[in-house]
Amino acid sequence: MSTCIKSILIFSLLCNSQVGSAQIIPLLEIINSADQFINDYKDKQALDILESVKIENYANEDKAVIAQYFFEIGAAYDLNGDTQKSIKSFNKSCDYFEKAGIMTDLYLASLQSLGRLYYTLGDLDSSEKSYKKIVLNETPLFYSNMNDLVNIDYLYSAFYNLGIIFVDEDNVEMAKLCLSRIKQANNQSYDKMQGSLYKYIANHLSSKALNLREEEKYKEAIEAFDILIPFIEQNVGKKHLDYLQASSNKAIVLSFNLGLYKEAITLLNDIINNKKYFDEPNEAICYSYCSLVFSYASIGKFETTDTIILEGYEYLKMAGFDFFHPQMLYRFAGNCAYSDNNYSKAIDYYEKYLNDNNPREGAGNYEQTVNVLSVAYMLSGYPDKAQKMLESFLKDNVISLSTNNQSVLANIYHNMGRSLMLLGNNNRALAYLYKSRDLQIKIFGEPNALTTEYITECNNKK
Repeated sequence: MSTCIKSILIFSLLCNSQVGSAQIIPLLEIINSADQFINDYKDKQALDILESVKIENYANEDKAVIAQYFFEIGAAYDLNGDTQKSIKSFNKSCDYFEKAGIMTDLYLASLQSLGRLYYTLGDLDSSEKSYKKIVLNETPLFYSNMNDLVNIDYLYSAFYNLGIIFVDEDNVEMAKLCLSRIKQANNQSYDKMQGSLYKYIANHLSSKALNLREEEKYKEAIEAFDILIPFIEQNVGKKHLDYLQASSNKAIVLSFNLGLYKEAITLLNDIINNKKYFDEPNEAICYSYCSLVFSYASIGKFETTDTIILEGYEYLKMAGFDFFHPQMLYRFAGNCAYSDNNYSKAIDYYEKYLNDNNPREGAGNYEQTVNVLSVAYMLSGYPDKAQKMLESFLKDNVISLSTNNQSVLANIYHNMGRSLMLLGNNNRALAYLYKSRDLQIKIFGEPNALTTEYITECNNKK
């Protein structure tokens, strides 16, 4: 008799026979039949068989067998997508296994299933309790060698899942403790589990730090990075991309957001010194060169800045990332010099940035640099250079700016007008100042006070 025919016969007997001790199908036989259906991916048939059982008719059955029945029907409910009934059945399975004094194998599998199902429902507390029962059952306090335990897979799986839960609860210290217990296995079989939990913790800490920066909570962001970076170093070392990325992000906050340039420089030099360990270029090194140029230029160390630019230029050029144009290093240095009113240095860097041999950097950076350079020229007594550069630039870019970046166009019109004023050409200056004023009203609802002042000044000189 084939297994399929035998199973159907059992199901028929369960539905049609009179209840009586002599006519009850052995519970273990029913369980084995349902298990075969599950193995054959016939989950619905398995559930039909198990649901037809009147478990009260097996009151005198061995508690271990009843526990196995509830495990089997819990698995069937799980496979058929009924989470609530599955949880209820697995809980009964645990109860009967405990009454039978059996705390291994399917008992642990029931707890593991409960932990997973509760987690899918978002009930972290119940999930945590289920996994902790595995850990407490399998690891007596101060157990010296966990690898001697029989059910080691359940144990390390429980530590892994507890680690995930602790991360979700932002209890990173407990998550790290779980990771350390998995590392005690010292077995390649658990390397993937260990790596996955490490990554889950690291991603959580990284996201937390970056979110704090996004919220402009810069000191708190640094505190988060100071937890993340030692954790990465302890688990994968300094010669890992994760270490470079986290350190680079911390340095950006130190430099760009907090102005702690000396602290940033120490960290950035450490990052760049590690580039020799990586065969392929990476974004973290590119960011670090940009941040290092910005940091040295911000404290006025332009000789060192120039050295870093030359070194970084070659690296960014070799890296070839679309969003890391090598000449952007000159823009960073120029912006710092300009902010420090060192216009001669700013002009030098900006002119190198705008060199015709360089491709144009996107995101409005090229256009904005043209605009700022024109101001640096005028503040340095070179309105003629500003006027010639802006006139040439407008000739080639006015249409694209009118479509894509009207605020920059309004500024350029303003500065074009100002340069013509300084050259004594007030009539032409007015034409550009009026264009600037009209765009400002269109964009912002009102004109810039300085633009209005220049218009009045030009009209008074007519």
